[in-house]
Amino acid sequence: MGDCHYLLGNFDEALKLYENCVLIGESEQDDDQISRGYLGIGTIYSENDNPDLAFEYYFKSLEIREKLDDKLATANVLNNISVLFHNQGKYEKAISYMHQVNQIDRELNDSISLGYSYSNLGAFHYFNDNSDSALFYHNKALNIRSALGDEFQMSRSMNNLANVFVDLGEMNKALSLYEQAINLRRKLKNDHELALSLNNAGESLVSNEEFGLALPYLEEANSILEELDDINMERDNSLNLARVYAELGRYKVAYSMLRKTYDLSKQMFDEAKSRQTEEMMAKFETEQTKKENEALRAKRAEDSLDLEKSKNKSYLLIGGIIILALLAFMILTKLRTNKRNTQKLKNLYDQLEESNTNILDSINYAQRIQNAILPTTDKLKESLSNSFVLYQPKDVVAGDFYWFKRIENKIHIAAADCTGHGVPGALVSVVCSNALNRSVHEFGIGEPAEILNATRDIVVSEFGSSPDNVKDGMDIALCTIENNTLKFSGANNPLWVVRKGKFDQPESSACKIFEQDGYALLEVKGDKQPVGKFEKSQPFAQHSISLQKGDSIYLFSDGFIDQFGGDKQKKFKSTNFRKLIFKAQAHEQMTQQGELLQKVFNEWKMGIEQLDDVCVIGFKLD
Repeated sequence: MGDCHYLLGNFDEALKLYENCVLIGESEQDDDQISRGYLGIGTIYSENDNPDLAFEYYFKSLEIREKLDDKLATANVLNNISVLFHNQGKYEKAISYMHQVNQIDRELNDSISLGYSYSNLGAFHYFNDNSDSALFYHNKALNIRSALGDEFQMSRSMNNLANVFVDLGEMNKALSLYEQAINLRRKLKNDHELALSLNNAGESLVSNEEFGLALPYLEEANSILEELDDINMERDNSLNLARVYAELGRYKVAYSMLRKTYDLSKQMFDEAKSRQTEEMMAKFETEQTKKENEALRAKRAEDSLDLEKSKNKSYLLIGGIIILALLAFMILTKLRTNKRNTQKLKNLYDQLEESNTNILDSINYAQRIQNAILPTTDKLKESLSNSFVLYQPKDVVAGDFYWFKRIENKIHIAAADCTGHGVPGALVSVVCSNALNRSVHEFGIGEPAEILNATRDIVVSEFGSSPDNVKDGMDIALCTIENNTLKFSGANNPLWVVRKGKFDQPESSACKIFEQDGYALLEVKGDKQPVGKFEKSQPFAQHSISLQKGDSIYLFSDGFIDQFGGDKQKKFKSTNFRKLIFKAQAHEQMTQQGELLQKVFNEWKMGIEQLDDVCVIGFKLD
């Protein structure tokens, strides 16, 4: 009965029953029942934040269990003592007692209990900043639970291991383990544990400022927590979501989540105060009952106490009125405070809205400026009719840009990726685009390598005038086409040429050939240096390729390749991009190829925030 009331949270009732258990055990000289009663009493005192009395009764229980040589029950008491030391932050003592539990579990060959004691040792070492020991014991627990096929406990060990790897800064290992735990918990349909793992993964990514990656984890956790009754976890989740949305520029949703965090915090505060009030009222009623009983007994002994009893009732009534008045005053004060806080939040929201509107207006204007430096698709198709441009900025404005110039019979075309994205990247792109224009128009340069050399000089000169020693610049793939001859020069970014049939074996080590389904792809790598300030700058190399009718040429930045997505939320990678380009050869028209790439990219993201600007150019010489 005591255990039942304890599990229901009726601690006062449970304590009485455990005390009765001890009394009956003593009258019957039943040490087993006395020890059980002591353990229960210790547990109640532990729950009521009275560790001194909790330890007193735990050690009384332990003394009896050791005398009875009951190893299983001894381990149970030792476990409670260990956990209580842990809750007090005394991790060394907690570890010492948990080792005793673990020793008994091994002697009894109890695999289930052994999994728990290893897991507890891992947790205690984790809180004591002993990451290596934490990994060792959590792995022990995981191995045992895997052997038992206990998927629920396996998911817990995986989640615990992931938390340790986060502290060690090994995010790839942590995310892999979080994903395993999440998959198991989805399979088991355990929403609370699933929300916990999603929250842990999201919070870890937030702490590493991987806001785009954190978002889907936190959003899924949020949708689950709205159906559960865990205010504490829901509040932490909404606070993390508020930060993520703010970092991603989604200020309205960020404010909404911040407001939700405030409401949940207030709810937690109000519930805590309500519990305190209930406890005070329960105590008050108990005291009142005692006084009434004493008064009744006194009435039988002496009628002259009637007057005193009447006075006590008057005092009680006055006291009750005072308490109600104080409660009313507290409620009114709280309402006024809430009203003031609500107004403050509204004012902050209005300021945020105004700032956000001004920022968006400025960014939209910046977009119009940036669009002015990009060639129109009509202009591009005048010279390269069978072509496409997949241009998808991460934000409104971009660090990526594409560049095109036709001077007499020469066609210059490039895909460039400037330092950063968003507004900072867009500012750099304007400088770099202007430098390319000056190289071909002002200096009359026609060879791609020389264009990049001159552009680098201009970019370094432009940023070199800043006292901040700016090292911004760009990666770029630039080619010049004249009379079916393509000349290429690149800074970190490559050129791909796809041909039906085969390419002759290239002489340059910068070139590599891939073959699939009757097509060959020639990759020409760019130099490993940017167009910008660089410690070991060298003149850019130039490569020449004789084109054939039907050859497809591709220039691109790294945004498509580096995008996270898919079932396993990994990078797309250049291998998959190459396979996609081979697949695209089924379409003669480059417009259709561009549509295919766009479709694959959007499906790959699967709702994950775009991480970088994307720029892919494809064209054929008919």
